Order: sequence, then structure tokens, then C-alpha cells
Amino acid sequence: MPMVVNTSFNDNEEPIVCTPQDAVRCYLTTDMDALALGPFWTAKA
Repeated sequence: MPMVVNTSFNDNEEPIVCTPQDAVRCYLTTDMDALALGPFWTAKA
């Protein structure tokens, strides 16, 4: 499955994501199209 992996997952001037909670917060507050977290996948409409 093709995918893009960002090895420094964070928003500009924010610390690197370290927890699932950080990942969800970053996803909700940025222009990311989708988030894969463990067995879960979510995409913005």
C-alpha cells in the first residue's frame, strides 16, 4: 500500500508528537487529510 510517512510528525513550532493524544490534536488542528493510528484510520471530508 503506497503511503507517505512524515518522520517528524508535528505542526510548525510545536513539539514532535509523542502520544496518540498529541497525534489526534495535531490532526484536528492542521490541514492533514487523514490519520492512521494503530488499527484506526480517519479522513476529513
